[in-house]
Amino acid sequence: MYAAAKFATTHPNVEFVQLVSFGCGVDAITTDENRSICEHGGKLYTQIKIDEINNLAAVKIRIRSLIAAMESRNKENDNGRA
Repeated sequence: MYAAAKFATTHPNVEFVQLVSFGCGVDAITTDENRSICEHGGKLYTQIKIDEINNLAAVKIRIRSLIAAMESRNKENDNGRA
């Protein structure tokens, strides 16, 4: 998982989304580390709890939020280059 997060930070067209089951145990440890990797690499960190799959509306909102944040970040980056 850490390698996937690092991969996302080195590829401009890749984002990292972590699927977790309960958010405790190993998930809690990997969440913190993956968030740190993404933030240090200038990427957004998104987590989706698998339990939310029963409610697809929640997952759709998370993905739409990720897309909106990516678009906002890209606009800021483009304005900074002008």
